[in-house]
Amino acid sequence: MSSKQTKFNDLLVRSITGLIFLVVVVGATLWNVYSFHVLYLLLVMLGLREYFALVKKGSANPEPISSYLAGLSLYIGIVLVSIDLIQLQSLPLFFLPTIFPLIIELYRKKEFPLNNIACFFFGLVYLVIPFALLSSLAVAGDGIESFDAKPVLLLFAFIWVYDSAAYIFGISFGKHRLLERISPKKSWEGAIGGGLTTLVFAWGLSTFSNQFTLNQFLVIAAIMIVFGTLGDLFESMLKRSLNIKDSGNLLPGHGGILDRFDALLLSIPAVWIYLQFA
Repeated sequence: MSSKQTKFNDLLVRSITGLIFLVVVVGATLWNVYSFHVLYLLLVMLGLREYFALVKKGSANPEPISSYLAGLSLYIGIVLVSIDLIQLQSLPLFFLPTIFPLIIELYRKKEFPLNNIACFFFGLVYLVIPFALLSSLAVAGDGIESFDAKPVLLLFAFIWVYDSAAYIFGISFGKHRLLERISPKKSWEGAIGGGLTTLVFAWGLSTFSNQFTLNQFLVIAAIMIVFGTLGDLFESMLKRSLNIKDSGNLLPGHGGILDRFDALLLSIPAVWIYLQFA
């Protein structure tokens, strides 16, 4: 098979996979409140699976079953608070399973127990909490009846616009590396061009949407630009430290869950914090 045919086949696989993934994510996000939360719970579990496989390549190996149980409990607790089924005071009960990996670590006799515990807790903060906070963005404090997934899709749209524009500006004008040690291909020209395009896109959305005010649209877009870039670079740093290209192979041509959502994992909590005060 020629190199051109191979590249065409790779592009075809990447395009088909990307389209199917996009349809599933957007469809499940918009369908109803139940499909929304099942989708992101599934992404949490798949993300944790990838994450634990990654840290295992280093010097950490958290006990998986108790770690998944803790992640599941934390996600469910935050979601139940978000959809107003339990009071905030009850949330600490859902933190109790986080104790299990600590107890189990006493008896595993592993060489680096502190690494295992640290990576376990970091996985909860890095993966579980951001995805769980999406529930708070989609349910505006009035219970399940107030479900509206458009704010969540807005965050995705900002990231997609930014990534696409940054890629185009980067390959067209990129000369100055953004952080060459971590990501040699990213440039300041791409980041600035992508950022300006995203802000224009946010301004355009504000002219026919009353979801947020113009200032809120612009601030949310700016948060997504800054923290999305940092999230992308952070995941690149993790992969580079482990000398791997992709976080997983779940999505042919696209890598894994962490590769697809790296920009959102840092930007979702930042947007959530902003909206609490906005």
